[in-house]
Amino acid sequence: GPDVAKLAELVATYRPKLFFTQSVGHNPTATDTSAAKAHRILQLADAHDLIIVEDDALADLRPRSLTRIATLDQL
Repeated sequence: GPDVAKLAELVATYRPKLFFTQSVGHNPTATDTSAAKAHRILQLADAHDLIIVEDDALADLRPRSLTRIATLDQL
């Protein structure tokens, strides 16, 4: 998953309105965002009024038990 410390720094500096991510089966790295990182991303989004777009195009190829940001946010 993303480097959440760097993400926090960038969000505080640039104040983006949108964060686009692939939390499950990221392309091209094939990595998955851990539950702890997904939770931290949600905290950053809440604190900075940041919209998260979670595009898990390859999620069907991964186990359903993997954490998705939308699931943590109950969306």
